[in-house]
Amino acid sequence: MKDKDKTKEQLILELLTLRQKIAESEWWEIERMRVDEVLQASEKKYRDLVESINEVIYYADKDGVITYMSPVIERHSGYSVPEIIGRHFSEFVYPGDLLKASDYFQKHLSGIGEPFDIRVRNKSGEIMWVHVNNRPVLKEGQIIGFYGVLANITEHKRIEDALKENN
Repeated sequence: MKDKDKTKEQLILELLTLRQKIAESEWWEIERMRVDEVLQASEKKYRDLVESINEVIYYADKDGVITYMSPVIERHSGYSVPEIIGRHFSEFVYPGDLLKASDYFQKHLSGIGEPFDIRVRNKSGEIMWVHVNNRPVLKEGQIIGFYGVLANITEHKRIEDALKENN
């Protein structure tokens, strides 16, 4: 029906319906903005938390390629985050521990992972000990990656070795 064929009452009803839809649309836009603010505040809180702890938070895909690394990595290793992202974890593992790291990675892929200690090389080539604790990321029951925590335990290992030498 064309507008010219509608009665005054029909046009008024249409106008009221349109105004109601506009008001609902404005309400939803305000609600979306409020949710965005809440999400941004939550994201900031967790980013601040991740960036303030001494341990390194990371994410690697199922192939072992690092896709996220918390900024504290630079303090521990000398590598900046962009120097790490997109690289395979094995590039940082001390050659003598590469087989061990690969075995643990395969176990984690099969769902039998447990925390482990391993040596890595920092940017200047020095050896560091790290405690690795990760969890699988699942999508539709399949492992698509891992997130976890690296703790620098180099000083702990030095003390442990010194105690062994003194005994």
